[in-house]
Amino acid sequence: MELIKLYQGNLVSARELYSFFESRERFSRWFARMKEYGFTEDIDYFEHATKADNNRSITDYLLKLNTAKEISMLQRSEKGREARQYFIRCEEALKKLAANKRLEAFLKLEVTKEKLKKWILDTGLDESKYITIDQAGNITLFGEYVPDNELGILGTKGRDFATEVTNELVRKNNVTAFEDMKNLNISNHEQIKDMLRESGIDSTKLNREKPIKKLDK
Repeated sequence: MELIKLYQGNLVSARELYSFFESRERFSRWFARMKEYGFTEDIDYFEHATKADNNRSITDYLLKLNTAKEISMLQRSEKGREARQYFIRCEEALKKLAANKRLEAFLKLEVTKEKLKKWILDTGLDESKYITIDQAGNITLFGEYVPDNELGILGTKGRDFATEVTNELVRKNNVTAFEDMKNLNISNHEQIKDMLRESGIDSTKLNREKPIKKLDK
């Protein structure tokens, strides 16, 4: 049973966790207090823009599973204990799945993409622009859009490396314009495509795999 929703298999919404704890403290104050225990942004959690029920944009945070477990331990309540036990079970399930190198590569790509998404949203662009930028790289590498959960391990690692280079360059050069970010991501995926071609591998002909399934509820 999915007690608390997991995103991308290993991330937890801070707001959803906060709601599960039934805290009477304001979310912003509660999360600020949690961060004081030594959690680091872009390592233990990632800022994430989402929508409230009234369609107003609000700030959320995606927590790594271990971060969510540690925060649960800090609650010192029955709800905290229940969440901690649940996350321990999730960790055990993930350890079994981690033997699958393809899944491991997929999860790493998802974290890399989340970092790029955060940068794009921080520049004032919306999520649709992030999707366009990300898919432009995907299409460049494979000749058509291939869902990341259908990529083999080689395609997944190629996507991850190209996206990580984009992450590094947009931050280093403070790239904020939509077209510049899209063209940069296309260029980085094109370089991976060329590198594979030089090794005799046509990235547009890589076989699709069965979609990586979500964790069982």
